[in-house]
Amino acid sequence: MPPTTDTAPVTSVDVGALALERQDLESAYWQDIVPLRGGSAKMRAAGQRLLPFREREESAQWERRRAAAFLDPYYDDAITQAAARPFAKAVSIRGDLPPELEMIPKDVDRHGTELTVFAHDVYDGGLDFGMWHVFVDFPDLGLEPLSVAEEQLLRARPVFLHVSPPNLRGASFEFLPNGEELMASCRIRDDYLRPTVKSRWTQEKIKRVRVFYAPRPANPNKDALLVYARFRNEEIRYEDFVALGGRPGAVETWEKGPEDKEYVLQHARPFTYPGLPLFTFCTGYRGRLEAQPFFWKIAELNIAHWQFSSVHHSYVDMIQVGGWVRKGAAMGKTEPIEFGHKRVIDLPAEQDLAPLEHEGKAYEAGKDYKRALEQRMKELSTQLFLENRPADITATGDVIRDAKNQSTMQQQVRSLENVLGLCFKAAATWLNVNRPTGASAPIVLDKDFAVDIASDQSLGVFSAQEAEALFRDVDAEHITVETYLGERKRRGGYPDDFDPAEEARKVAVQRRRRLAEAAPEEDEDEEPEEEEAEEKEEAVAA
Repeated sequence: MPPTTDTAPVTSVDVGALALERQDLESAYWQDIVPLRGGSAKMRAAGQRLLPFREREESAQWERRRAAAFLDPYYDDAITQAAARPFAKAVSIRGDLPPELEMIPKDVDRHGTELTVFAHDVYDGGLDFGMWHVFVDFPDLGLEPLSVAEEQLLRARPVFLHVSPPNLRGASFEFLPNGEELMASCRIRDDYLRPTVKSRWTQEKIKRVRVFYAPRPANPNKDALLVYARFRNEEIRYEDFVALGGRPGAVETWEKGPEDKEYVLQHARPFTYPGLPLFTFCTGYRGRLEAQPFFWKIAELNIAHWQFSSVHHSYVDMIQVGGWVRKGAAMGKTEPIEFGHKRVIDLPAEQDLAPLEHEGKAYEAGKDYKRALEQRMKELSTQLFLENRPADITATGDVIRDAKNQSTMQQQVRSLENVLGLCFKAAATWLNVNRPTGASAPIVLDKDFAVDIASDQSLGVFSAQEAEALFRDVDAEHITVETYLGERKRRGGYPDDFDPAEEARKVAVQRRRRLAEAAPEEDEDEEPEEEEAEEKEEAVAA
């Protein structure tokens, strides 16, 4: 039963509402990138926001255009291909894990998810939203303190949980007198399905929000801060921290059913971790718990491509069907004419009927525009493999030297390793603060402990200077276009199914056609010779 005040349950309307800064992120980024990852159906469902009405377009026309629109998933492909690259080999652990933590790499969330899969999903989400959160939790057994044997029997241990940026509804921070910033609370949304009252075979969605309050000093005086420091350094247990005057931690669970207007507080329990074990992996940092999607430029271009393609496809019908011109007919007094198989059309002697030929120039111009968008999106997808210049790094000294000659992907992978390492340390802390009766010494991670991702793999370093040098070699005909494209593919700039030889052939043919279109018209007597020469060139290129 939920806690009550007198006879009424404790309720809240806005415990699950997005904080103001999260609303800004949702309106600026999230409402667009979520449909882009969801495919054509999600893009259509976004309606006029992502597919606005054209001038003088009627609702029925817009509905037909939306129903026929198809998303080319350049944004989704960029993230999917990039996120897969560091995990061609399994994530490994350097150093020995304590026996109590040995099962985590094999099952990080108690749902059978291996560490490699979990890390991949964190990286994928980090590229998609610009950040991704991991919360290290300890199951609430609802029991008295356990003995060592009881804990082993129940297999109680910490778990790593995904928290997407939209599900982190908000957080609050406090500054300690020593200048340190402390996350005092956070709200995490975690919806679930449960059987309905009417039937156990049907389900309903329950909105659930968990609010975590960190244990923290009761006041800013020296004694309270020293007690908190001892608790955070695991010198004293949670019970001792509270007994010495520390402010207790708590976690509240709020739920809201489909028919409810308010969230109802279901239960509250102590939260014994020294702080809040919420760790953020970031690829597009814009401020505290704020980030821009790493491939946001591709997302914007993909939306433009989606909007233009929905219009461009309508030109196909115009070219295929065309139009008809009836000459000599009085305006407003003509009868409609049906065209079809084995039909005969009779016209008065003074009228004439002829097809209106459509040359398709607008369609060809549209194809060029679409190709330009697609090429730009492909180019932007290679930025993960470019070298980070010192000017791009907000650091000095050793940090800049360490970052030199590292691609953006390499730096991101090192950051992900650090986040996962903090998760393992938090797991050890959880076991120490919940140390059962009769337990031996506290759990300590090996001094050489580290999470290792793709340390023996090439994640590609392709500096802007190298790219320019290769392009100059192509321009000077020191290397072929095929060699240049092959090197870009080797560095990770193009997908695995990219064929440099075929692309080089297409580029050569395209260049000749453009030169031919730009050249002045020649005498008819010379045309056969030119056509024969062009056919020979295409045969050689093939």
